[in-house]
Amino acid sequence: MSRLTLLLGCLALLLLGSCAGPRPASDPQAHSTYVADLLASRPDRFGALLADPGAHRLQILVTKFSTNEAGQPSLERHGYRLGTEYFYPASSIKLCAAIAAFERLNELTEPAEQSFDEDSALVFHPLFEGDAEERFDASNLALGVPTLRHLVRRVCIVSDNPAFNRLYDFVGQQELNERMWKAGMPSTRIAHRLSILQAREQSRRTPRVDLLAGARALTLPARTSALELDNAGQDGLRVGVAQMRDGKRIDEPIDFRFKNSMSVLDLQNMLLKVVRRDVELPGRPLRLSDRQFELLQTALAQYPGESENPKYDRKSYPDDWVKFLLPGLERVLPKERWRIQNKVGRAYGFSIENAYVEDRSSGRAFAITAVLYTNSDGVLNDDAYEYDKIADPFFADLAELVARDVLGAP
Repeated sequence: MSRLTLLLGCLALLLLGSCAGPRPASDPQAHSTYVADLLASRPDRFGALLADPGAHRLQILVTKFSTNEAGQPSLERHGYRLGTEYFYPASSIKLCAAIAAFERLNELTEPAEQSFDEDSALVFHPLFEGDAEERFDASNLALGVPTLRHLVRRVCIVSDNPAFNRLYDFVGQQELNERMWKAGMPSTRIAHRLSILQAREQSRRTPRVDLLAGARALTLPARTSALELDNAGQDGLRVGVAQMRDGKRIDEPIDFRFKNSMSVLDLQNMLLKVVRRDVELPGRPLRLSDRQFELLQTALAQYPGESENPKYDRKSYPDDWVKFLLPGLERVLPKERWRIQNKVGRAYGFSIENAYVEDRSSGRAFAITAVLYTNSDGVLNDDAYEYDKIADPFFADLAELVARDVLGAP
């Protein structure tokens, strides 16, 4: 890495330092009462949450779409408690890695003589003690090897953690974050892999990766990120009153200062950059090919049981497995009428839905990005998070309420 590259990376980090904190009051969505009024219209469903939204770290952003006089798309955005306190984004940030991986591939293969693409085989070399080389993927029924196309599909269709971690390895921690910042998502802090306990120094490191196409090979060397990712400045970084660790209760909260983070607004903007390319949003456009946009859009919309590669059992992965809004939308229109392109997240009691929803018949569409924390006993890592009792009904009710309003349905 050159001194100039390192200097620019550090400068970007300093400039972006605390942008994951509360949204400034000048943000147009900060003045809207649309979401609050909508929730208040159904006290039977949302009354308990509205009585103490802070306890549930509730944040919601609803975006409606229309066309202005010039025939251009326009956004009407309405927020509720945006940026009020920290929330853990869990798997909702996996789309960042999918985008960054395709961008990285495109830059690596810019020379005309390069013949690598989304279906080129990947080989991941050992990085830490006990790691093994990974060059086969039995879930890839077509090729039997890891490829970017297959990893992205695993991430988008069933939110596969190992697949995300391999995309993280392919891009690298530093490049992953810097690409999101440049694309207009400055609150992004993707500091670590998922479902793996690692020290911060380990999270900065990524392995050597080989990209193969027949007899041709392209090697990405092992890298170490120079970034010091930090959520300092956000309220509510200490979560819970206790935690379970190695089967024992520890009476202290978990500190999320150095964990992943991304604002509700940036999560939604990231999704819209993929599914609504006609809409003008902050930051540079995503540097993806038409084929890659289509690949992402298809994977984000597909139900697990519809996938031919990889193959998923419908009983183990029902249609609402990673589509929290679907049960509520089905109260308004049949499932076949809806196209839902989304990425959810769920961990530590936090549930996140980030979705673009369209009625296939009328073409009317809206976006919902929402966060809810459910953990009444305050204990983390005890797997008693009330997802089924509180979170799932909330997302279904929210989807129904917004869909009826946007479609003008009774």
